Amino acid sequence: MDDKNGMNYQKAGVNYIALWNLMLKSFTRDFEDEPNSMPKSRAKYIVYFFLADLILFNLSIYMAASLKNWWFASYSQYPDFLLIANISFLIVGAFVKKYTPGLYINKKYGLWFLLRTTVGVLYLNAFIMVLFKVYYLSRIHFLFSFVLYQALLFAVYLAFYHLGGERLLKSLNGVKERWFEHGKLNYRFIILDFFLFLGSYYLIYYIRYNTFALQPEHERMLILLVGTGAIAGFSTRKFEILPYKNFFYKISPIFKSYLVMFALTGLSMFFLGWYELSHKLIFGSISMFFGLEIAGVFFLYITRKQMPADIEEVAEMEKSWRSEKAIAHFLSLEESDAVVRSVKERLQNQYLTAYPELFEFIAQNIDLQKVDEQKSVVLNTHTSFNLEVINDNSKQLLINLHKLNDFRRVNRYFLIVHRKLLPGGYFVGQAHTLKTHKDWMYEKFPTFIANLLYPLDFFFRRVCPKLPYIKNIYFLITRGQNRLISRAEVLGRLHFCGFKVIAEKEMNNRLYYIARKIRFPSIDRNPSYGPLIKLRRIGLDGRLIYVYKFRTMHPYSEYLQDYVYEKNKLEQNGKFANDFRITTWGKWMRRLWIDELPQLYNFLRGDLSLIGVRALSPHYFSLYPDDVKEMRIKFKPGLVPPYYADMPNSFEEIVESERRYLLKKMQSPFLTDCQYFTKAMFNILFRNARSR
Repeated sequence: MDDKNGMNYQKAGVNYIALWNLMLKSFTRDFEDEPNSMPKSRAKYIVYFFLADLILFNLSIYMAASLKNWWFASYSQYPDFLLIANISFLIVGAFVKKYTPGLYINKKYGLWFLLRTTVGVLYLNAFIMVLFKVYYLSRIHFLFSFVLYQALLFAVYLAFYHLGGERLLKSLNGVKERWFEHGKLNYRFIILDFFLFLGSYYLIYYIRYNTFALQPEHERMLILLVGTGAIAGFSTRKFEILPYKNFFYKISPIFKSYLVMFALTGLSMFFLGWYELSHKLIFGSISMFFGLEIAGVFFLYITRKQMPADIEEVAEMEKSWRSEKAIAHFLSLEESDAVVRSVKERLQNQYLTAYPELFEFIAQNIDLQKVDEQKSVVLNTHTSFNLEVINDNSKQLLINLHKLNDFRRVNRYFLIVHRKLLPGGYFVGQAHTLKTHKDWMYEKFPTFIANLLYPLDFFFRRVCPKLPYIKNIYFLITRGQNRLISRAEVLGRLHFCGFKVIAEKEMNNRLYYIARKIRFPSIDRNPSYGPLIKLRRIGLDGRLIYVYKFRTMHPYSEYLQDYVYEKNKLEQNGKFANDFRITTWGKWMRRLWIDELPQLYNFLRGDLSLIGVRALSPHYFSLYPDDVKEMRIKFKPGLVPPYYADMPNSFEEIVESERRYLLKKMQSPFLTDCQYFTKAMFNILFRNARSR
């Protein structure tokens, strides 16, 4: 380095030191004058931090050049590096908001944040140098400049922090970043991301070279890009499942990983000396990969954004009902305040003049003379807003004439109504069920046309809303409106949400229901919705066990056991009579025992034995005599019950059959099980014994 250049560096060094001393005096004066108060200008300290950091950065480059001046081939190369380094320094500092005081309120995180920003400057610097083909700078000097800068930065930061800087930073009221929280890795996204980049690379390669056969140097480049992509993805948390609802928050990790991948690739090419490889191939494939990722996230965002998920978990349900005002007990309408004016006349002559059959249905099941007109409301709406504006715990009667099918979030709708009703209040609504829709279609079209249309309509309206991924497209198209729902699911959801259905009736191809608010929403178990369900059953020693089966009933059917028993009682075989909860394919699965296959898992776990009484639900178990209950809980339930050996015809006969079996088993367990198993297999194979 010549004398002229040396004088320039020394002159710059003197100016840097003078300015550095000036800033240190300014900091010291603030501590002395205002030791316990917030500084007057937050912006002033941001400027101080920036100037100090800028001086330290350039000082590090100057010191690296001064220590070993032979690292530079000529003076003409230095301004290029100095310009690129300062541009990278400014861009990264602005992007990560490096000079926000609140980011340094914790010493450990402050050190980590400074290291990350320096690495970012290093990567961006290398990328720009590769992009503009600045290859002649010594890699050793390049790396040593940043190592020296980081060491000096750590030393200055620690000295400042322990000499009063901690108090100053806390006084600036910054908010510490929650950098230590991590989401769950999305492994499907990682695999998809890998193949997406692979496709982008090969596509750009084919466009450029008209072949998919990679040359050895391009294979090495592909391996490097996959590695930098993985580092970029994990370092920016792109592969984590984070609860961001804003689209720009969702794509922010992708954008950051794109920049990191660019910088890492440029740095790697610089240090490996891969200067002759096609920049269009490398950066073109990265850019295409980025574009495809953004397009994919945007598609998922618009397909999943339409409506928040319905409340179908116990934790969500408990959170919802706790938002209601505390109620000591549920009053009946007879115990409520005196009625000022009955709603009956207004309903009949004004609100429901177009629905005379509905009015008769309501009047038959509700004593309208005890329902106050001022505490009643009649709506025809499918928007939650029209319900939310009603005061909580203010209505004795709420009627909504709009069909339930247009509510995307049925449970949330029911819970809003539950919140608006007084204890003991009535809710009247209607739904277009599977049965009423089928009846309507066969009335509207000739039979041969209905036979063609109904399966397609059923698949679109009933099956598509249940299929993963397909349901997102379905709700995007329909906005969640006019989907089909079974009668059992409607009534089951009402019971799940704290109502008791007191009446139901089909009118004009609609199912009308009257439900009463009698309790808080269910928080005892999660409702089942998928093809595989787990049922609560009484096991050994009276403990609750979960028995797995394939679904044969409509969703939410488990909440209707009491309702079905009250309405239909039991058949002779001990099953519920006219059980509308069972689906058409469920009856077929039960006849072939297909629904019982998952119970083999319970058998392997030790919840069930091969031979034994049938595992019963708590409700069904409560119907048994006390002596049989006591004997039942002494043994594990079984896969093959004594029912198939004795073939009883009524509930009473089932109880007696199990009593005889249990008494024998208490005397001789092994021989009894062998005897009953042999007889049961004979009846199943040769007498066509089947579950109904």
